[in-house]
Amino acid sequence: MADQATTVTPGLSKALACLHSAGFANLAAKAAVTRTMTSRAYLLAANDIFWASCWICILLIGMG
Repeated sequence: MADQATTVTPGLSKALACLHSAGFANLAAKAAVTRTMTSRAYLLAANDIFWASCWICILLIGMG
């Protein structure tokens, strides 16, 4: 995932370089970035579920 995102996001190259300078190996740096991207994706998905629940509740209240 980190390899694919490197071509899309130029800031990712800077983040990987920063992790390399902190002592991370190449694979460990990419694993850390991938773990962060995955956790943020889950957080955004959960946020979308709560927004959908909010709108469903508002619609149900309006129907009642």
